[in-house]
Amino acid sequence: MVTPNTPVEPPMTAAVAGVPAGRDLTATTRTIGLGLLGVELATLAVTGVALYFVYRPAAPTAFVVSIYRAGAADGPDAADVVRTIHQVTSALTLPTAVLVAVLLVVGPAAPLRRGLGMAHAAAIPLLAAMASLTGYLVPWSMLGLHAVTVGQTYDGYGWLFGDTIRFAVVGSVEIAPATLTRWLALHALVLGPALTSLTALAWRWTRPERGRTIA
Repeated sequence: MVTPNTPVEPPMTAAVAGVPAGRDLTATTRTIGLGLLGVELATLAVTGVALYFVYRPAAPTAFVVSIYRAGAADGPDAADVVRTIHQVTSALTLPTAVLVAVLLVVGPAAPLRRGLGMAHAAAIPLLAAMASLTGYLVPWSMLGLHAVTVGQTYDGYGWLFGDTIRFAVVGSVEIAPATLTRWLALHALVLGPALTSLTALAWRWTRPERGRTIA
C-alpha cells in the first residue's frame, strides 16, 4: 500500500554488458563500438608484426616458388592464415571506425560533439581509410634479385635492409626497395599508432565518470 509519505522508487534500468544502469542506448553502442575497434586494431598489430617476418605473395608464380618457396608443402600455411586474418580485419576496421566516429558526435551526451572533439572523431575514420589505402601499397608479388642464391628465402620484409634486391613488384608496378620501405613505415609506424592513440583517447573521454565534452 502506498501512502502520501511513502517514497516512490525510480524505475530500474537494466545494465547491459557491464554498462552502468541509466546510460542511453547510444552510449552503450558507443562503448561496444570502441571496444570492437580496439580488438580489431590489436589484431591488426599482431598480424602485421607477424607478416613482417612471414609474408609471402598469395599466388606466387612458378619462378618465384623456385626461389623462395622451394620444397614448401601445397595448401595454406601459417603465412596464408596470418595474411587472411589481417585482410579480413582490415576490411572490418574502416566501417567500425566510421560507426564509432558517428556515435562520438551524436546525442546530447556525446563526448566529442563540438570543436576539437568533432575533429578528433573525424580523424578516426580518416586515419583508418589512409591505413587501409597504404595497406594495398606494401604487399609485394615478385622480387628482382641482383643474383640468385640457391636455398635463399625472401619471406617477409627483412630483405628491405639488405642489398640483394634490385626492385619489388607491387601489383604490376616495379618500385625501388627504398620506396617500399617508406610506404611500410608510413603504414605500420605512423598511421597505425596514430589511429590506436586516437581510439584510446576517445575511449578515455567516453568513460562515464568523465561527464563532460571536449569543446
